Amino acid sequence: MRKFQSEDLRGRSTENDLFLESVLSVATFFDSTGRTAGLGVAAPAEDTRGLIFAQRAIAEWSAQLRTRRLLLTELGQACQASSPCREAVNDTAQSFAEAGDTVLWVGQLTGSSKERPLVHPHVRVETVQQARSLRVSKPSRLSFVLQPCTSVENADAILKVLRERFPRLRGQHPDQWCYRQSDRWDTVRSTARGCDLLLIVGEPSPEEERRIERAIEGSPCRVETLAHAAELQSYWLFGAATVGIVSTASCPSGAVPGLVDALAGLGPVSVLQQQVSTTVVSAAFLGTGRRRRAMIEPRASHDVSSSEWLSARAY
Repeated sequence: MRKFQSEDLRGRSTENDLFLESVLSVATFFDSTGRTAGLGVAAPAEDTRGLIFAQRAIAEWSAQLRTRRLLLTELGQACQASSPCREAVNDTAQSFAEAGDTVLWVGQLTGSSKERPLVHPHVRVETVQQARSLRVSKPSRLSFVLQPCTSVENADAILKVLRERFPRLRGQHPDQWCYRQSDRWDTVRSTARGCDLLLIVGEPSPEEERRIERAIEGSPCRVETLAHAAELQSYWLFGAATVGIVSTASCPSGAVPGLVDALAGLGPVSVLQQQVSTTVVSAAFLGTGRRRRAMIEPRASHDVSSSEWLSARAY
């Protein structure tokens, strides 16, 4: 049920119409198989404005009746301070520091990354530009860990520069890298590429908004933002056979189910949960003992007789 002010139909009322506000009752009808059979909008017989608007609403929304696919994507919350990946990062960084290395924390800093004191000495390298301008007193004593829950793609670009500038850089084993952040945005990217209309539900934070824009860049879909189903506009759905729905971290409870119900009232829907997930499976291909030796193998040793550095395992 929705209220409409008289301004919605300005100039279309009659002289005897005393209704300054119209209240319309809207219903969707289904047949015995669950398929949408029609729409109904009711208004008091004496409410001229309401009846006019009911006719217009029926015409607008009936034009959008069709079968649709709905791709659901949930951003949810980022990694928490107590997550296992954070513990692994801190423990690895501590071991590098105890070995006498300066530890580089690579990737974007998240809000909860300050929960635990960082080891010393350490340097944050959050961008490619910082990697290019980095200066350290002992280039041969450098190690890196990935900032907890940073994007792996972002970290890879930084590490490429660091490895070119510091060939003896070693670091955290990729088994310990956290892929959750990358998976979140890969899911949005996949959804955007597979739909005609992308609905962002909730009010995205500035960081979420930037990441969503980056993830959907180049996608042909149209994008609209709304807080709940009542804000859905009929013209958004024109030509939209597949609708992507991305719920942000601030998405109101019940907003997505309400939106799915609204779309189901406009024709049969197939609801699909879209999720990209990365899982480390190293143990399935490498013996446990071999993998452990690879993680702790020391850096290159110096051969006094030849004055050359012996080869070391690449990390």
